[in-house]
Amino acid sequence: MPITAEQLLKNKEILEEKTGEKTLKVKIKSLEGKFEDPIIEIKSIDMKRFFELREQGKNLYEVNKMVCYECITEPNLKDKDLWATFGVKSNPYALVEKFLSPSEINSVSDKIGEISGIETDKTKVLIEEVKNE
Repeated sequence: MPITAEQLLKNKEILEEKTGEKTLKVKIKSLEGKFEDPIIEIKSIDMKRFFELREQGKNLYEVNKMVCYECITEPNLKDKDLWATFGVKSNPYALVEKFLSPSEINSVSDKIGEISGIETDKTKVLIEEVKNE
């Protein structure tokens, strides 16, 4: 029996938890020993913003860098003092490359995609076709 509108209404909180913003802390292993706690905090990205960034990026790496910039919440990459110190005022997305390697940028972006529900090679969306009986 298919899901009904009544069931959706009854389970509104569960569905909002599934689709709401998620956060996660991840350790950047290459920064161990350089920082006391080499942990960054990331948040999920909504699909509308993801598609906007995908349109702006020239290639997958550029999109991944923009996704990291948008979704790393700690450290706050939108801090204008950081932009000035690292000389990235005209291109704040470049700040991501100041502390993450290209492979780390791709990995962090993949993790953001995973917590956002965006399918990647590492996280397959699991659905099952229902055969008519």
